[in-house]
Amino acid sequence: MVVVEVVAVDLARVNKILGEDMNESTLIGQVSGTLLYAFIGTVVFLIVIFLIESITKFSIQKQVVEDGNIAVAIVLASIIASLGMIVSSAIG
Repeated sequence: MVVVEVVAVDLARVNKILGEDMNESTLIGQVSGTLLYAFIGTVVFLIVIFLIESITKFSIQKQVVEDGNIAVAIVLASIIASLGMIVSSAIG
């Protein structure tokens, strides 16, 4: 019961700040949509990582962690950033 009251108070603040008519169902819909896109983004990220690991002839984890290969780490970081931008644009 306390959580519902806190959400109602926070929605009143959000309505006051944004000047919009927002209720609990709208908020729940937006949060569930965000969680759905986050889950899809995580699944796509894991698929891409496993795909890259299977395509390359070397272990990415061994190259980055054990051997300290900075070039492989930079390429992996750029792939992660690119996937983040794709998921971000899909949400917005």
